[in-house]
Order: sequence, then C-alpha cells, then structure tokens
Amino acid sequence: MTACPANLFAPTADGGILFNYEQCFECGTCYMVCNGENAIRWTYPDGGQGVVFRRG
Repeated sequence: MTACPANLFAPTADGGILFNYEQCFECGTCYMVCNGENAIRWTYPDGGQGVVFRRG
C-alpha cells in the first residue's frame, strides 16, 4: 500500500499483505484509504499508549 507515510505494508509471496506495525505513526492513513473496502480494523489505543501529542 503506497499511501502509508512510513511504508509499513509489504506484499507476501502468497498474495497477502504484511503490516509491520512496530513503526506505525498511528496517523490513520491506511484506514482512510481502505475503509470503503472494510479491509482494516483500526482503533485508537487505550490511554497511556501510542503516540502522545503535547502542546507547550
């Protein structure tokens, strides 16, 4: 999937797609691109996990 800004999706030999989630920015681009296909289940993590945005 070329929409991922971190380039975390890669094709597999059997025609599937591998997602290397460890480096994910949690930007939601994959969800916006593929949501019409219901191809991705994506939810925000519980509080205290994932990316934290702070002002100051």
